[in-house]
This record gives sequence, structure tokens and C-alpha cells, in this order.
Amino acid sequence: MLTLEAKAKAFARWDRPVLLLGERGTGKTTMARQIHTWSKRARARFVPVDCAAIPNELFEAEMFGYVKGAFTGANQSKEGRFQLADKGTLFLDELAELEPAKQAALLVAAQEGVVWRVGASIPETVNVRIIAATNRPLHALRADLRDRLSTFWLRLPTLSERGDAAKLAVHYCAKLSEELGEDVRLSSTALAWLSAQRWPGNIRQLQNALTYAAALGYGRISKADLEEALQEEEPPVPQPFEPAATVLAPELVRHNIVAQLSAASSSGWFRPGDFRKATGLKQTATFEWLSTNCEHNGQRGVGSRYRLRREGLGHGTRQPEKMGGGTGLVPCRTRAQAYA
Repeated sequence: MLTLEAKAKAFARWDRPVLLLGERGTGKTTMARQIHTWSKRARARFVPVDCAAIPNELFEAEMFGYVKGAFTGANQSKEGRFQLADKGTLFLDELAELEPAKQAALLVAAQEGVVWRVGASIPETVNVRIIAATNRPLHALRADLRDRLSTFWLRLPTLSERGDAAKLAVHYCAKLSEELGEDVRLSSTALAWLSAQRWPGNIRQLQNALTYAAALGYGRISKADLEEALQEEEPPVPQPFEPAATVLAPELVRHNIVAQLSAASSSGWFRPGDFRKATGLKQTATFEWLSTNCEHNGQRGVGSRYRLRREGLGHGTRQPEKMGGGTGLVPCRTRAQAYA
């Protein structure tokens, strides 16, 4: 079986579309440039287009151009990407991000070799080779466009599938050395460490980490600096959802505690000390809150009890029900009444 590079070189000789598949960072743009370089169109332009970055309302103007006066602000005619890539290669990156209607417009241009500038009355003939790329499943593309562009296709493997992270790292360090005009080197521990990593961001993530570490180490890439580079890329860890009681307003929390204490008692009455422990309130604040929001049994000391205030009972309304010792029930509003 031919290697990926051998397949790409074989496809480059044929003036047909190529569809590149693979996860983000696997080198699809680099591969597209290589295919252009190996092709008969190498002396002409290579025009890359990030389809995901073009607003829908500007798509036709950006891709096919426009004539003077086509819309407000069109003070002069402008070529689109297809015209710029005439006799060369047009690279459509993230093609599947386009909505179906825009994909259909590309299909017409790819099939017929003609484009209509916005505001033009006659079409223009263009001669371009299209190389397209996507990191999404093929069903994200219109079936007719997919069939048109996939005469040749290549799936680029992830970095973990390639298994050559160390080789790529050494090669990239050589490029950094040329760029900086000074020697950029990897320590042996750094090389061994990066070879054992998964690199979910693939080649791009590896290159970013090497550049980060080289900057910190002034050309000497260490394992510690590589680890720091990857930590900076990690997204923040989502915080676990807190139980509802911890995010409720304090007043509502206290009412819920009263309801739970009342439900736990067969008579519905609870001790003020239990409420104070559950809420963490000080003694004074405990009795002030209970006196305002609950019914008191009118007893003193250890016999003092509270319960949920019954609907329709106002402050100072004496209750017909009695509890222990024949004491009448009194809705209590003040701290003095709780101690009386």
C-alpha cells in the first residue's frame, strides 16, 4: 500500500479535485500546499479560503467578486477568490461549515467553471483546481458537492496514529532555528516525554507547545516547559453543580429547615436549639427569626417549642388548641415572649 505522501504525489499529477479529511491540526493545509507544489499549477497562485470565517451575507461577494455599484459601498469592481485562483489552486478549508445553499453555489462553479460576480449580467470563465478539507463527517456536505470534489480523497491520521511525534518535533525545532537564527534544541527527557503524549490537538498542538517552550527556555526546550505549555491549553474544569439549598436565599433556606424539623416531629413542634444548629444562627438571631415566622407553644425553658405558622393566623391570635400543661398557643413575635 502506498504511503500518504506517495498517494498525494500521485493525485497531484492529475488535474482533479482532492478532498482532505482529518481532525483539526492534522496538517490539512500543509498537505494542500504540497499537492499544489507537486502539481502542474505550481507556478500559479495557491489561494486558501477559511470557509467558516466568511459571513453568509458576504459569501458570494468574497468568493465570486462583485461589480462597481452592485451594492452600497461597492465603489469599484473586485475579484473574488475564484478569479484570484485562476490557473492555480483554490483551497476550501472547513468546507462543511457552509450552509447547504452556499455549498450549492460552489457546486455550480466547480462543475461549470464559471462564476457570476455580484451585480454582473454575464458570467466569467475560471480555470481552478479545487482542494477542499473538512474535519466533520462526510454527511455534513451536500451529496452532490461531495461527489464532485472527492475524485481523489485523503484521510490524514492523527498524531497518535502516526506515532512520529519525536521526528516531527526535531524537524520543527530545525525550522525554529532557521527562523530565530539560533540553535533550538530538545533535551532528551523532553523528547521522551513528548513521544509518550496523546496530542489531541495533533501537529498544531505539538508545534504550539514547542514554540512556547523554546521561548521560555531561550532555545533550550525542557520537559517542564513543555508540560507548562500543555497546562496553559487545558480548558478550565467545570465546577460541579451545587445542591439547590446552598444557592437559595437565606430566608428561603430557613423556611425549608423549619419545614423539615416540623415534618420530623410527630406533633409538628420542634426545639429552637435544633433550628439554631441547623442554621448556624446565634441565639439572639434564632429567637428573633422564630418569633417572627413561627408559632410558639407559650412554654418556657426546656419545654419551649415552635412550629410552622398556620395559614390565616395573624400575630397575637390566641389558638384554641392547647399543648401540655393546659397552656394556650400564642403566635410569638418577640424574643421576650420566647423566654417568658
